[in-house]
Amino acid sequence: MKKGISLIALIITIIVIIILAVISIFSAGKVVEKAQEAKTLQEIANEKEILSISILQAKREIGGFNETTLGSALDAIGGVGATEVSKDNVNFVVKFKSSNRNYFVDSRGNIEGPIEANEWSGMASIGLYGLGTEESPFLIQSMEDLAYMRDQVNGTENMIHSLTDNQDHPNARKAYYELTKDLYLNTLGEINRIENWDKEPPKNKWTPIAESMEVAFSGHFNGNDFRLIGFYVNDGDDQVNKGIFGFTRDAVIHNLKVVDAYIRGGKYIGGIAGKIYGTTVIDGCSLQGKSYIFGSGAGTPEDGSPVAGVGGIVGNSRGNIKMINCYNTSSGWVKLEGEVIAGGPHGFVGGVLGGGNDGTRNCCELF
Repeated sequence: MKKGISLIALIITIIVIIILAVISIFSAGKVVEKAQEAKTLQEIANEKEILSISILQAKREIGGFNETTLGSALDAIGGVGATEVSKDNVNFVVKFKSSNRNYFVDSRGNIEGPIEANEWSGMASIGLYGLGTEESPFLIQSMEDLAYMRDQVNGTENMIHSLTDNQDHPNARKAYYELTKDLYLNTLGEINRIENWDKEPPKNKWTPIAESMEVAFSGHFNGNDFRLIGFYVNDGDDQVNKGIFGFTRDAVIHNLKVVDAYIRGGKYIGGIAGKIYGTTVIDGCSLQGKSYIFGSGAGTPEDGSPVAGVGGIVGNSRGNIKMINCYNTSSGWVKLEGEVIAGGPHGFVGGVLGGGNDGTRNCCELF
């Protein structure tokens, strides 16, 4: 009997030891994870301090605050060759080589970052978090998420798989979406040569969300003042409805910034949307950086109109549309090929709205 009790006690002791060992391993893993997190935060703090001191020093230089003086100051304070300074057409981009982290510095010396500028994988997600409602919009947290949204809106299924409730939700074209961060279609290296994209296209090309009237986007898209950066759209000079969005009807798109974009086509070409219909509202949207919007005037749109429209924000509009607080500060251009006469038969071109029903308010083009 005693032997049986001793055996049971031994087994229990072994089980307890195993449980304690597992707990210890798990706790040790958590400690390591926390230590790594603390180390990363300290590295970021150190990089920002080096950057702040370098900015102050660069501002004191005779040549003023520019890419050269900032680079020299960073070499002096952070070590020669430890950083790399470039420009993304809006900000200075400072890369710390040892950590591979990027920071944005604007013309006033304000620091933003570290910035994730990862190249799009070319793939799409398998679903989105959220429920697609006003209270719980579908979240766009990566380029893969945006590509998934685009594919579902353009596709025949017209549904979104929610990763929140693991259910398929119908009417992808009428759902609510929310952008949660800046997204890059192409890398900073590609963006720095955007002037040559007409001859040497970047690696990644964007197909617009809602390419045609048949799959018109009628939902809500909240950009949250985040940016879509380095987008390249070019399917030929006879194509219509080109932009981040192709064709919208009774949609709401607000607080979305498009930066360093090259968008090319025939008729109805815009930085945010090619064609907007019905009661669509475009509010607080902008075109920035060094962006190029081009229309050849060719192509046959669904409405059969022979008139082209090319705009920095929207190419063409029809219906009771509203464009509010939109602006274009791009240092690139907006062009419509061929002879353009205001009100003439060929087409319309504008820094904000190309042509159509003018429902703009508080919108402007700045140079």
